[in-house]
Amino acid sequence: MIIETYVTCAQRFMRKAYEKQREEQIFGHDDYDKVTYRGEKVLWPIILFQVNALRHFASFQPTTKEQQSNLYRLESCIEDSLLETDPLIGQQCIEWLNGPTPLTTDYHTLYLSEVVDEFVSGAGGKRRFKKLPKLLGSCYIISPEYRAFCDSIEARAKELGCTVHELHDFSETPEFKW
Repeated sequence: MIIETYVTCAQRFMRKAYEKQREEQIFGHDDYDKVTYRGEKVLWPIILFQVNALRHFASFQPTTKEQQSNLYRLESCIEDSLLETDPLIGQQCIEWLNGPTPLTTDYHTLYLSEVVDEFVSGAGGKRRFKKLPKLLGSCYIISPEYRAFCDSIEARAKELGCTVHELHDFSETPEFKW
């Protein structure tokens, strides 16, 4: 299920690129030196969770030096961005990023949606960023927030007469200003 989530995410990025909805920025001084970078805005909880998962998955299969260097390059960019945003909060997020993966149950894709909704709700900017360490910490199965979430979706599945795997989050992520 987790692998399918990352495939879906990759498909979304490709679809956005095809629809020309990707951000595009050109760097360089002249035609010889110009390079175009394309990207998409990704919320902190999602990218941190994905990079943590990538590191975890990479440890269980053969990877090339190039793949390892790309993982380190990605992690370095994320760490620099975290520290630039707020050194104290950024360091806490880096510790979580480099820690054990919280990928332990099939509920994480549903729970990550809850984390994202909580992250984007309320005040933005630095106040939103300051919520990040607590939200990331709640992703572990031993956290009270995660246990309460599991209990609630198990009860909901029982109430609907289905399995937890048949539950999906069809809600829209609240609008927020980048």
